Amino acid sequence: MRPGTASYTGTLQRKIMYIVLIALAYLWFMMLITAPSIGKAILVLIVGGSVLALAYYILNTPTRLRRARQLEREQDSPATPADE
Repeated sequence: MRPGTASYTGTLQRKIMYIVLIALAYLWFMMLITAPSIGKAILVLIVGGSVLALAYYILNTPTRLRRARQLEREQDSPATPADE
């Protein structure tokens, strides 16, 4: 993979996505363990987990769209007979 190619860009974006998600998970965990009460900790667990899941969904959108387009192209292309 050379810089500037489509696969390199996709790989770089994926790496950045995981770095952002790891940073969010770290913040979520730190907020969770420093919560002053069990009720607030449960609230942080639920809300923080939802934010983390939403961030993953949004950051993974380009990959999902690319896969959907590729699948659509494969279904639209005529099947080529195997050479015998």
